[in-house]
Amino acid sequence: MSNGYLTGCALMISLLIGILFLCKKGVNNIETKIFKNMLLLNFLESFVTTSIVVVAVTINSNEILTILNRLDVVILITWCSLMFYYIYNISESNTSNIAKKIITLINIILI
Repeated sequence: MSNGYLTGCALMISLLIGILFLCKKGVNNIETKIFKNMLLLNFLESFVTTSIVVVAVTINSNEILTILNRLDVVILITWCSLMFYYIYNISESNTSNIAKKIITLINIILI
């Protein structure tokens, strides 16, 4: 289980950050909602990555690893698109029209 320490630490850190963020009273706006979704996806991705390591070391089933790897890729793509959406919402008033179009284009490519 020597490969699982890093992914286990990432899982615990993402859980801790999520708990700290949700316990704090925040502003109810679109940026906060997107950030909450990003934290949830970060926790899910850490959990899936830890599951991949555990399955690879213990069970070593190719079918389960294939499913978990595909799920991991879907979560990462969703997280990246949320990140671009978050950046777009934060920089909406300060950014030029060209930058908005570039962020939207990258988001569409990722989706």
